[in-house]
Amino acid sequence: WRAANDLLPTKRNLFFKKIVDNPLCPICSREEESVIHVLWDCLAANDVWASGLSGVQKWKRGEASAIETLEKYKQASSKENFEVQQEAILVNKSRWIHPEADFVKVNWDASLIMKLSRMGMVMIIRDEDGETLLAACDSRRNVRTPEVAKCQALWKALQVCSDLNLQKVIFEGDAKAVIMAVKCEEDDLSVVGSLIDDIRKVFKDRKDWFLQFDYREKKLCCSYIGK
Repeated sequence: WRAANDLLPTKRNLFFKKIVDNPLCPICSREEESVIHVLWDCLAANDVWASGLSGVQKWKRGEASAIETLEKYKQASSKENFEVQQEAILVNKSRWIHPEADFVKVNWDASLIMKLSRMGMVMIIRDEDGETLLAACDSRRNVRTPEVAKCQALWKALQVCSDLNLQKVIFEGDAKAVIMAVKCEEDDLSVVGSLIDDIRKVFKDRKDWFLQFDYREKKLCCSYIGK
């Protein structure tokens, strides 16, 4: 309802209220961040709509408003497609492995738009029952490689959990190369070497913080938010 009536705190709306200095989208920096831009026109949104779980592929929007576009999507999404999507979501949710008692699990991910050298990152914290405790996202400019993007996302997750003073945490991600580099005791001479060293120090000081690899499909929701 809020999206359809253009009531979300987009940068365009915040700019009109003189809360921010410019109305441009923080992801693509090409157009004003309106509701329809966030949900439909942004390059990052294109990745989501092109995904296999999307029951409707992208169509040309023209000058349609947010409410008109949402209504078109509603009409195009048949009951069968909706049920297929819901089943896929439930299957992926069931694959998520609960942490041990008193632990929380942090799924973290990053998405990189290489031609813009811009990344988005996301983290989701869940308790032992699978309940979401916190979800956060951020973005960075001048990021040119997926390795740097993944390292930045993990570092952000560590910072947030440190600020929250979480004692028992499992950090779960699909960045296998980054996770292996953190766990390796040899010096890392790559472009992310200094950040890898900082991450290692954090885990060394936190005896009940653990880092583990998991396949992307087990945290599909996290990946989609990152996009």
